Amino acid sequence: MAILLGILMGFGVAIQTVINTRLRIYVGSPLLASTVSFTVGSVLLALALFILGEPIFPEFHRVVASPWWFWIGGLLGAFWISANILVFQQLGAVQTAIFPIFGQVVMGVMIDHFGWFNVLTKPVTKVQLLGVVLVLTGIVIAVAWQSIQQLLFKRERISHMDEPPAMGAWKWRLFALIGGAMIASQSAINTQLSHLLDSSVQASFISFFVGMVALLLILLIKERQVSGLKLAMGKPWWIWIGGVLGAGFVVMSVILVPWIGVGQMLVLILLGLLLGSFCVDSWGWFGVTRKPIRAFQWVGMIILVSGVFLIRLT
Repeated sequence: MAILLGILMGFGVAIQTVINTRLRIYVGSPLLASTVSFTVGSVLLALALFILGEPIFPEFHRVVASPWWFWIGGLLGAFWISANILVFQQLGAVQTAIFPIFGQVVMGVMIDHFGWFNVLTKPVTKVQLLGVVLVLTGIVIAVAWQSIQQLLFKRERISHMDEPPAMGAWKWRLFALIGGAMIASQSAINTQLSHLLDSSVQASFISFFVGMVALLLILLIKERQVSGLKLAMGKPWWIWIGGVLGAGFVVMSVILVPWIGVGQMLVLILLGLLLGSFCVDSWGWFGVTRKPIRAFQWVGMIILVSGVFLIRLT
């Protein structure tokens, strides 16, 4: 059951990304799409707190007595959700999955090694460094192997690759790497907030709520309207459930962490994320342009997963 739940969490992240991207197409604004997603997630988590009989907002004395960075996890999450929508449109499902993984892995190792965000210091081992190298190798094979072959053997570019221009593509990949690093930081920050509040669900709600408020303020200042919501009325019902999947991810993580630990949960999430991304790209789910997965990409994914196993399970 734990294995199934972990894989479903990762699968849900992949589906949430494509759903939010489709919502962005209908409403015409990545900011508005992200705001909708965070609002739906906030409402669901507030409802969960009400059902559990827990307070929605923390006591004031806990807020003023804690470091300021305890409360910015939602800002990092809001940035990543918005960035993910843009990256998906430029790179597709698979690359939107694997580049944040590398950013998350590297930042996670650094957080553990230096003890950032008040986490217990865990010096990086040689095995973990090997894992980082394998993750990077897997990404290079999965993403750039075709280009390397063309460079070495001077093969003609394959027209159906449907890739963005080289420099433009790497700009978006770097953007995705930064987003992955932010997600790793958000996880560490929300863990500290959970300890402060003695409630994982309340900490998750605060994270969603802060992200929602930040996105709403930026939306009103930058775009000054939410009329794009009218354009999405009458469209497929599933474009509104991105926030539901996000809230479900939080709830299941609360269940799984005490059960199997963070390291094993992240590995299972990775497997589900890659599986979901493959399904979206290969079969063109939710109106996505089909991009069949090639043999060298499978090889790269296997090497990448092996590297994550070495990092997280050692």
